[in-house]
Amino acid sequence: MQKGVRANTRVPGTRLPEDRFATAAELSQALSQYLSRVEQSSRNVDGASSSLPSKLLSEYRLIELIGEGGLGDVYRAEHRVMQRLVAIKLLHQNRQSSLDRTHRFLQEIRLVAKLSHPNIVTAFDAGREAGQIYMVMELVEGESLAERVSRMGPLSAAEAIHVVRQVATALEYAHARKIVHRDIKPGNLMVNAQGIIKVLDFGLAILNDNANKLRAGETVGTPHFMAPEQSQGLPSVDGRADLYSLGATLFSILTGRPMFDGEPKQIALSHQRRDIPNLYELRPNLDLRVDSIFKRLVAKLPSDRFASASELLQTLDQLRLPEIPIRKVNGSVFLKGLYKSQPTSVHDCKPSTATQSTALGIDLGQASSTVAWCHPDHGPQLIEQPDGQGHQLRNMLWSIGDHVKIGASAEKMRQIQPTGIFHSLQRWIGMPRVKRLFGGKSVPPEVLLAALLHRLLSNARRQGMRSSQAVVTVPSCYDQVHRRAILVACQIAGVDVLQLLDKPLAVVLAWLATLDKGPESQRVRNATVLIVHLGGSGLEASVAAVQDRIVRLKGTHGDWQSGSQRWIRVLSDNFAAELLRLTGADIHNDALAATRLQRTVELVIEKLTVKPSVEMRFEWRGSSIVQKITQDRLLAMVPVIGSEVSKAIEGACAAAQIQASDIQHVILAGIMMRLKPLQKIVEECVPQASSLSLLEKNALARGAAMQARSLTSPAAVAGGFYQAIPCQVYDFAIPVPTVDKTAMSPRLLIERGSPLPAMLSRSLRFDESLPQELQLIESTRHGLDAWHRLGSLNLRSAFPDRPERDPLSLKMEVDISGLLQAELLWTSAGKSISFPAVGNTLSTSEIASWRTWLETLMLCSS
Repeated sequence: MQKGVRANTRVPGTRLPEDRFATAAELSQALSQYLSRVEQSSRNVDGASSSLPSKLLSEYRLIELIGEGGLGDVYRAEHRVMQRLVAIKLLHQNRQSSLDRTHRFLQEIRLVAKLSHPNIVTAFDAGREAGQIYMVMELVEGESLAERVSRMGPLSAAEAIHVVRQVATALEYAHARKIVHRDIKPGNLMVNAQGIIKVLDFGLAILNDNANKLRAGETVGTPHFMAPEQSQGLPSVDGRADLYSLGATLFSILTGRPMFDGEPKQIALSHQRRDIPNLYELRPNLDLRVDSIFKRLVAKLPSDRFASASELLQTLDQLRLPEIPIRKVNGSVFLKGLYKSQPTSVHDCKPSTATQSTALGIDLGQASSTVAWCHPDHGPQLIEQPDGQGHQLRNMLWSIGDHVKIGASAEKMRQIQPTGIFHSLQRWIGMPRVKRLFGGKSVPPEVLLAALLHRLLSNARRQGMRSSQAVVTVPSCYDQVHRRAILVACQIAGVDVLQLLDKPLAVVLAWLATLDKGPESQRVRNATVLIVHLGGSGLEASVAAVQDRIVRLKGTHGDWQSGSQRWIRVLSDNFAAELLRLTGADIHNDALAATRLQRTVELVIEKLTVKPSVEMRFEWRGSSIVQKITQDRLLAMVPVIGSEVSKAIEGACAAAQIQASDIQHVILAGIMMRLKPLQKIVEECVPQASSLSLLEKNALARGAAMQARSLTSPAAVAGGFYQAIPCQVYDFAIPVPTVDKTAMSPRLLIERGSPLPAMLSRSLRFDESLPQELQLIESTRHGLDAWHRLGSLNLRSAFPDRPERDPLSLKMEVDISGLLQAELLWTSAGKSISFPAVGNTLSTSEIASWRTWLETLMLCSS
């Protein structure tokens, strides 16, 4: 291998005629003088180079040892005439007598000579000098992936996929020429200054034809990265063994450690017999598509892997994984992210001075939250949460007295003092105060949400982001009470809200970003998309229309009470009942044990979203529960969820006034939509859809960041960004008496599906059948049979001196966050009065007071 190599150098051509050699004879004389100086300097080399086998090797001057391989050492060298730096690999002198090693080195020379590819190190020359066999290769600037991971830590998912893509491209080329490398590993993959991956060291390569099969029992390679059939010495090793090694390499560069460890024989047996490690346990935020690629690459049986490197590349294209910006030169993929001077990935760029004031995208979830910002060139980037899990902050608070912890630290305290835990904070929205004390005070639920938002904003500022502006995601099925509560929480936290963005719109924006430069981009320029989201924040189905660079939400149907917390509650109650039968005691009376049970259930459900079955184990008071939970059984425990998904899709299509057959693309989001039975239900509802995509949790923050970019930069949409246009999700109306005046019925004012922002001005005359109490109402997820009261005004007391027949006007405005403002106007007198705010809304002075208190509390708790 090559190690610690510096850049290639070229003699720069002179631009002025007077600077050039006058004649060929003058050039010849200069070359002779130069060669004399080179030979003299070689004879005078001090001890630093005395370890070299020979200072001069044919036309090359050996400079320094830069790498050691199994067959030979690699030296940095210079062609004496051309002054070109190269790498020279010399067969170890003490092994010259080994016919087997000599044959293998000559085999490497012959095989590399057959290869000419941008992702494979190029061989220039070979020969024998003074009994030494050597090979001359291009000198690669940079470092090996092993060195890079050791120096800077594991790669981001986007970087790792780029590595896989480049190596697969090289393997596709080599395998087409029947050459199997047999030693793919991070140490044999160099990254040059342009970010190109170069595959090195074909010392173990074989020509995969009938004449070059391995001898039975022969084992060669690096144990940590060898395929099972390779470590067993089977003679049928082919290109699929290289794909296995590439999968083991992917694991290594994503985690910083090998798949298995131990003595060489133990490692080999582990690759042959042990279960494949779960990437999601080591990288919880990893896109599951990356994990699926890894699992298929390292399947125990070659027949279960990708059939070829070509199939791997096709799969990467089909999955449309997040990628960092690249450009291609002569078929070579340039990777722009392996050094600190440049962004590490499209999702992990560090804010620069030019982008510190960029507005944020915040996905405020039920179980965890994520923040992103949008780089003008590289797109949406996630912000690390130091006290969370990678890019996600656990939505959990803990407080005893005036002590407060947030995120992962609160999660730890949950195991010690569970009575101080606050989680699933949105469930308290609508209550005037939370029952338990937080920070030593009785607080509104908005303050709890504000504590999370404050921490998210603080973490962003620690990483250089100065802006307080943000687009914050909310379930599209949120009504006025919930939307207003989120807005107030943001105000207390110091977040300047640009928009409360419906989560389905954030999902579509993130999905479009993955397609924008791919072959699918043209197909979705005018398309109807169904989004089904099922996570902690609820269940909802939505229909959106993509038209050029505009994404319009057309209709939504959902319920914020039907999220994953219901599954956790049902499963916990199921096991609590079983424990009651076994022990005769109620586990809910033991706070620590009940918390442990709930956490166990949470982990079971989390694992079931990536595995078809999980074994559940729990012990309490000498009794134990051991049960196998499958995805189908989990769905059977909450049987209504299947019909609710179907009804949500049906309701979304009705709200958008389309048929299910009009849907062209389906996007699934939320942790529960990873369950295969639920995906099957969606497919049955829209069987004609041409594509079905599954997006991971972090996509929502990226979509919110893209919308923030569109809102704050007018040129963003013109420059290629999409912009999302929301719609009214519920009907707004006023109740009026029926014709027979025996009941009240709603008179629709702003209907669901109306594009936002929306405005309405309606003249009210008292010859109409209007009640003296004018009331605004909002439809609900239960349809037109159930309505929420939003606020009311008494028409007489609103303007006491108004003549009874003098007309009034009702003015209503719904902004892009879906928030309603309404007022009653006495037009002739030029007077107006606003309808009271919806829900337990805090006054301006109360918001300011809670903000000051929270900032002090967070400062003391940090």
